[in-house]
Amino acid sequence: MPAPPDHSVLGAALRTAPELAAELRREFERAMLERHGHPAAPDPVLAALFQATAAQLARAYVEAEQVFPEAVFDDLVSGLGMPPRLAQPAQTVVAVGGISEAELLTRDLPLLGTNPQGEAIVFTADVPVRLAPTGLVFAGVVEDGWVHAVSGAQVPREGSEPGAPVAAGRAQLSAGAARMAPALVLAFDPPDDVHLSGLGLFVEAAGRDGAIVAEAMARSAWHLLDERGGAREALVLRSRAAAGGVRVLDWQDGAAESADQLPDALADGPESHAAPGPYGPLCWVWPDVPDGRRTRSRPPAAVAGALATLAPPGLAARYDRPLVWVQVQLPAGTRGVAAAVQRVLVNCAAVSNLEPFHERVTFGQLGTAVTFRPEGSAQRHAVGVLAVTGEQGGRYLADGGDDVAAVAEGPGRDVGRYQWRGAELHARPGRGPTGRFDRYAMVRLLYTDGARGNHLEAGDVRRFGALPANALARVQNVVASRGGQAPPPYPAARVRFAELLRTRERVVTAADVEAAARAFEPRVHEARVDADVEPSPDGPRRVTRVRVRVRPSDFADPDVEVPRLAALLERHLQERAPFGSQLRVAAQTHGRW
Repeated sequence: MPAPPDHSVLGAALRTAPELAAELRREFERAMLERHGHPAAPDPVLAALFQATAAQLARAYVEAEQVFPEAVFDDLVSGLGMPPRLAQPAQTVVAVGGISEAELLTRDLPLLGTNPQGEAIVFTADVPVRLAPTGLVFAGVVEDGWVHAVSGAQVPREGSEPGAPVAAGRAQLSAGAARMAPALVLAFDPPDDVHLSGLGLFVEAAGRDGAIVAEAMARSAWHLLDERGGAREALVLRSRAAAGGVRVLDWQDGAAESADQLPDALADGPESHAAPGPYGPLCWVWPDVPDGRRTRSRPPAAVAGALATLAPPGLAARYDRPLVWVQVQLPAGTRGVAAAVQRVLVNCAAVSNLEPFHERVTFGQLGTAVTFRPEGSAQRHAVGVLAVTGEQGGRYLADGGDDVAAVAEGPGRDVGRYQWRGAELHARPGRGPTGRFDRYAMVRLLYTDGARGNHLEAGDVRRFGALPANALARVQNVVASRGGQAPPPYPAARVRFAELLRTRERVVTAADVEAAARAFEPRVHEARVDADVEPSPDGPRRVTRVRVRVRPSDFADPDVEVPRLAALLERHLQERAPFGSQLRVAAQTHGRW
């Protein structure tokens, strides 16, 4: 049976070049027969003319039935402030070893990996981190009266003797600390001149409760313990989401006392260019630690007694020295923390297959708008514009941007404007104080290879350029890359847009919940909403239970990604639900409702 004809996004059959050429030939033969009474003789010149004309008409059909509606759709989505149709980069986590001096790891250092198809994929850091010879000497989870050692730590060095790994195990807390809420306790041995400034941490939380524990850590305060091993208000940090979903810690009191500031994590481009990656919420970046806050202490009382059991035999005494202790106090009632936290690694950074690209755009003589369409592999996708700079150094503004910046340029100057639509850049040149228009502009785009960056196993991403201060450092990814995908096709994006427009980002009825769930995650192919009652400290409480069904084949690692999807969807719906409403989301891949 022949394959069904291809259909456009509007539902009508797209006319192909062979079909159009055959129709032109039939119409010509019919006209010849009606006018002259005999069929036309075969003519190779006419056949070539029909083929060339048909090719031009086929492109016109595509423009009229697909490209033009997509451009209008993108303009409408942008004007309403809704999520655009963008490709998503693949993400992984790299760890850097063999560091002898402090050094920044930024997007200027490309990392090269090879996917299973043998293609070279470039990764860059989502958020800058400061590399330093910092040792993680203890990592443990306090839960249910026990201290559980977490993989990744080594006991402090003693002179030239290296530190032995702290093996997995658990020790019972003292009677006074047995009622502690769940907490993550970390100890570091960093250089005095760096402390924890800019440190990149990877706290791997996996399993059924991994997403819940990661979300609890994001909501919790991080305490840098003082000289007595206690918590103090001036040493409390809170986290915020940065590029790629990476959690960046900030001082709760907003302190910025040191001149040695880290680069702004979002300075390289808008955070909206990419959604949070699968590993971003598991990566943490410390802020600059001023001199007055670079505290060290001996082990806190809650875990001091347990160290004798958890440390390797004969090495417990090495902890009896000033170290940097950090405690993350999780909300009471958080369960499964010890099982979820798999390991903790330092000098780590989340990296994505995002690559900046520079191009010069030349304007017409009349200074009219020009269209720029980037060229390259069909599997590479332009995520967005990082910056457009005119010939005279003026920064162009995106259409719909802040007009205050235009006023700040000074009288007699017109700020250039640009609009990014699909894969096209429309730019209007700026004018300098002398009245002369820019003849060209430098465009800085952000590209991604999307799904081509998926499935790189641990160790497949390595250093591509040398670190200036640590030429012998070792860089490699510690988890498989995942999360990369091409922009959603227009039909799926159109349906998602209709659902978003219908709910107006508010979730009130059961139909709203189902529409919002499908709009948030296209891989959700079925949803069911039910009312239920659950106990609470204040008595029975009504909740809305949302059950969504997904296909395991849509995920690289369903056991890890499906629970994370449910947790993210629950937060997404809860933020849009009426005040006081409670929603619970569960995802399943098979079985009955």
